[in-house]
Amino acid sequence: MRRFFACMAGLVALTALTGCQTWQDRADARALETCEKLGEADARARCRETVIETERARQQEALDDLELQIQQSEERERLNEVFGDPGK
Repeated sequence: MRRFFACMAGLVALTALTGCQTWQDRADARALETCEKLGEADARARCRETVIETERARQQEALDDLELQIQQSEERERLNEVFGDPGK
């Protein structure tokens, strides 16, 4: 039952993250538009690559944070099973 709540909390966190992504998506779109305005093809390619890598790093960080939260929740659940729930 607690694992279910932990998974639901994770889904809620992901939903919150995706809701906050809209301004980041707009910023990335503007950055890509700026990249397209560059004169040299090499500079455009480097600029696009930088924008894409930044977004990948941001998404990976969010996933890592979510994974850590799930692991901590599962650890608390295991400790509660072994030692009992401290709130009761």
